[in-house]
Amino acid sequence: MTIIFLLAVAASFSGDNEGEYILGRLAVRKQYRGKAMGQRIMEKAMDYMRTIGVKRITLSSQVQAKGFYETFGFIAEGEEYLDEHCPHIHMVKELAK
Repeated sequence: MTIIFLLAVAASFSGDNEGEYILGRLAVRKQYRGKAMGQRIMEKAMDYMRTIGVKRITLSSQVQAKGFYETFGFIAEGEEYLDEHCPHIHMVKELAK
């Protein structure tokens, strides 16, 4: 699923494990940041994933955005690493057991 707005974008695709989806490239244009656009995208994406039976969401968060994802229940796993010369951390959220 890819959600595209004139002001923001997010993509997701199934992972290697059954019931797992990977959320990637959540971005909000600078002029729309701080207006809950990212929050709305996350809520819609997680609602959609629940309806199709996703049990686990993983993502690669920029370290500076880690707190944003934590507000949705994501938990950081492992060590920080560089992606495109920017510090990132792997994060996971269990939707169902």
